[in-house]
Amino acid sequence: MPQFLIKPNTNGYAFFVEVPLDYCKPIPDGYEIAELPPCTYLYFNGMPYEDPNDSPIAIGIVNEAIENYPFERFGWERSDDAPYLGMGAEPTTGARTAVPVRKLTK
Repeated sequence: MPQFLIKPNTNGYAFFVEVPLDYCKPIPDGYEIAELPPCTYLYFNGMPYEDPNDSPIAIGIVNEAIENYPFERFGWERSDDAPYLGMGAEPTTGARTAVPVRKLTK
C-alpha cells in the first residue's frame, strides 16, 4: 500500500474487493471501505501452469519480470500514488499483478 493509505498499527497489506462507489450494504467486522484515487496500472500476467502447488513459483516469476521490466524505456515510472495489486495465481490464468505507474514527463 502507498504510505498515505497505511493505517497505524497495520502492516500495509490489504485484500480487496471492488464494489460500486454507491455501495451501502453492510461489510464484515474488521473490514472497511476505501476509495482509491484514479491511477494507471500496467498489468502483468504469467503463463498458466498445471500443478496447483506451483502458485508460489508462478507469482515469483511474475514478480521477477516486474522487477526487471524496463518501465522507463516505454515512457513509464512506478508510482506510489496507488496500491500494488497482487491478484494471486490460478493454474488456468497464471499469476496476475497490476503495478501503479505514471507517465514520464520529458
